[in-house]
Amino acid sequence: MYKWMAACLVVASLAGCAEVDYPAAPDSNMLPVAKTRQEKAPHPSGTKAEPIQAAASREENGQAVIEEIGGQSFETEFEAWGKVRFVAAKRIEPSGFATLQLSVQGRNGNLLQAFPATDLTQGRSLRTVTAVSFRDVDGNGQRDVIVLAEYEARPEAGEKGSAYVTIPSIYLQRGKRFVSDTQLEDRLFAAGHITTIMDVMGYLRSRQSNQPSGDARVPGGAAMPDEAKLRSLCWTAKSGNYDESGIIDLYTEAYTGSNQDADWTFSEMDEDMMYGELGGCFREATEATTAEDEALRKHAEGVADAVERILLAKSAIDYYYNGGGSMWMHLANRTHGIYGYRIYRYIKMKQQASGQETAKYDALAQELEADMRYWEGQSVDPVFTYSGIGYENKQPDYDDEVLALKEGVQSLRALTARKDKASIYLLNFLAKDLVEY
Repeated sequence: MYKWMAACLVVASLAGCAEVDYPAAPDSNMLPVAKTRQEKAPHPSGTKAEPIQAAASREENGQAVIEEIGGQSFETEFEAWGKVRFVAAKRIEPSGFATLQLSVQGRNGNLLQAFPATDLTQGRSLRTVTAVSFRDVDGNGQRDVIVLAEYEARPEAGEKGSAYVTIPSIYLQRGKRFVSDTQLEDRLFAAGHITTIMDVMGYLRSRQSNQPSGDARVPGGAAMPDEAKLRSLCWTAKSGNYDESGIIDLYTEAYTGSNQDADWTFSEMDEDMMYGELGGCFREATEATTAEDEALRKHAEGVADAVERILLAKSAIDYYYNGGGSMWMHLANRTHGIYGYRIYRYIKMKQQASGQETAKYDALAQELEADMRYWEGQSVDPVFTYSGIGYENKQPDYDDEVLALKEGVQSLRALTARKDKASIYLLNFLAKDLVEY
């Protein structure tokens, strides 16, 4: 999967109801997800973990070194605390043995809670964190924490086939503290092949689907197809002769048709999750399509990254410009999901040689420039936050997002410089999606 997965995008934590995934970024210049992606689905902070007192700074003279893990620390909001910073750090002993340190910090960098280590990690050396997600795991209306990290395998325990295994850490929000769900961690690890947030949610869906009729729901209340049905749906979508509207209709029918409960309605969050699955399906298809062509694979990754930056910036711009509100989160989720399909179609078109159509391309490029000039000239009102301090001036944040938008468009322009039909197809959608809502 690309470094983002389907889920809430930029405005999620600001709106107070995000469910975002943050796969590890390849380097500090790549945005998290998240992906699907996906809290502000903010840019990862470059701040090191020094607010965790002396334990978060580099030590010399044979002492342990503690470093924040790039791309896996985020500004977010939890119901009991409001706006906080989630920090993932790596403690490296002089021997080279590494452990994971997770914490929540306050607005001033003060330590609010250090997370307990997962029992499954005892005696194992940490390699890296592969994903972080904030989701309502137990259905109590509060966001919990899912962390996936790679640790050294134990061949003597039958963990063969790789030098590393992925171990899940699940922390449930209980007021102003997080507690480990060790039973769920054990079950996920025992299930095997749990390497992505999608795998975790698929396991939870399958577990819920074994409950009595009417209770087969994803934590949080959303009724959804189980994992087997989702994979079948994805196969149908990829192998059938569907256009974009046909793909959306196919997924909508699968989601709404799978619910026989008369009291159930297709909620905003259900639709968000549907688009997340749709996007994830076609991102996997893009990876499969480019697997044997390294140049095309790198091109697809570059285009996906540029589009991701554009969508992240635009969703934040919408949020600030329109004074907040969860509708911008939902719009961002669905736009993010459908671009998984659009990039797949773009790559398929790239595989079919076509000549330049300079006039059409240049006209679309001018539309993009006009859109950016419009957003660059706007001022925004203060936005109400859920951190308990009322309204905040978001003009500096807005200006930063406009700059990020311009950089993303410039990057995409460079990648589509051949001005072929595939480039026109993709830019046509972006020119429409960057206009004022």
